[in-house]
Amino acid sequence: MMKALKALGILATVSGTAAAQVDGVPEGVDIQRTGAGVYFMTQTQQSLYWNGSEVTAGEVTCLEDCLETWVPFQANSNGQGEGLWSVINRPDGSLQWAYKDRPLYTYVKDTFPAARLGDGAARGRWQVLFEVHQVPASMTIASTALGFVLADHRGRTLYSLATVPDSDALSTLRNHWTPFEAPWLALDQGDWSIQTSAAGARQWSYNGDILFTYDKDNDPQDVHGHGLDGEWSAVILEPAPGLPSWITVEQVDLGLAYANENGLTIYAPVDINAINAAQSCPEECMKANWRAILAKPGEQSVGNWVIVENKAGQLQWSYKGQLLYTHTRDRMPGEMKGNGIAVGYRIGDGWRIIPVDSGLRRSRT
Repeated sequence: MMKALKALGILATVSGTAAAQVDGVPEGVDIQRTGAGVYFMTQTQQSLYWNGSEVTAGEVTCLEDCLETWVPFQANSNGQGEGLWSVINRPDGSLQWAYKDRPLYTYVKDTFPAARLGDGAARGRWQVLFEVHQVPASMTIASTALGFVLADHRGRTLYSLATVPDSDALSTLRNHWTPFEAPWLALDQGDWSIQTSAAGARQWSYNGDILFTYDKDNDPQDVHGHGLDGEWSAVILEPAPGLPSWITVEQVDLGLAYANENGLTIYAPVDINAINAAQSCPEECMKANWRAILAKPGEQSVGNWVIVENKAGQLQWSYKGQLLYTHTRDRMPGEMKGNGIAVGYRIGDGWRIIPVDSGLRRSRT
C-alpha cells in the first residue's frame, strides 16, 4: 500500500511562500506554466487530479464505480519516483503515479487538450494538480472571478494604476485606496520591488507598478476596484477561463451567479441519473420544470463551457460536464427557485446554481 497521506484542507486563497515544484518530473508528465503556477498533465495533454478524500483516508478509495469517471495515472514497472513523485501499488496490484503521496488520476470528461473540467468536482474533493509560484511572504495568490490575482496576506486583491500618481494625486487616492506597504526587512524579489515615497513609506510594486488595496473590497476575493475610472486593474496572474457571449451575471440570494442572456439563473444537475431515479415522472417533470439551454448555430465551446450532444440528439451547453438548464418558475433575473430541488422534490443535492467563482476556489497547497 501507499505511504501515509497528510490531510489537507480546502483553502480559498493560497500562501505564496512555497515555489512551484517542477524538479524530478517523471517521464510521461508534461507541465504548463502560467503566471500563477504550474499545471501537470500527461503527454497527451490530459490534466492530472488528486482526491482530497484519499488524502484524508490515507489510502486509495477510488474503486469500482469511481473508476468509470476517474482513471488512475498508471506507472509501468520501470517507473522510478524522484523527489515529490512516487509509484504506489493499488489494491488490484497495478502501479499508479503519486505526487506528494497523492494518487493521480485523469478525468474522462476532459475531452480536449488541457481541459480541467474535473477541478472542484464532488464538492471540491477532486482538484487539478497545480503548484503555485512563489510570491513575497506578505502576499498570497487568491482565486477570484477574474482568475488568480495577487493579494495581500488576508486575501484582499491588489491593484495597480495605469498612470503613476504624483504626491497630490496620491493624497486624493487615499480616500478609497491604500498603498500596500512593505515591511522594513522586506527585499526586492523577482518581479516584486520596493519603492520609497517622498514621505519615506516603503511600498510594494509589481513589474514597476505600485500596488494598492481598495476599501470597498470587504471580503477576500472581491474585485470591486477592477476597471474603475478606466485606470485601476487587479494584478491578474492567470485569467479565469473564458465565457460564452450569451452568459450574464446576476445577483441572487447566495451571491453572484451565472445566468442566460435574459438574466435567468442557470442550473446544473449534480447527478441527473440519481435525480431521475428518485422521481416517479422524470421525463414529464423534466419537461414541465426545466428548459435545456441549447446551443445556437455558430456558437463554440469556451473554457469550462462545452457544447455536447444530449440524449435527444440536440446540441446543449454544459458546464464542467454537467448539462445546463433554466427553471420554469424563474421569471425574473435573480430568482433561483430551482436551487437544491429535483422535479419539485427536495433531495439535497439535486439542482444547483453555478456561482460566479465556481471552479476557482481551489486548494493550492
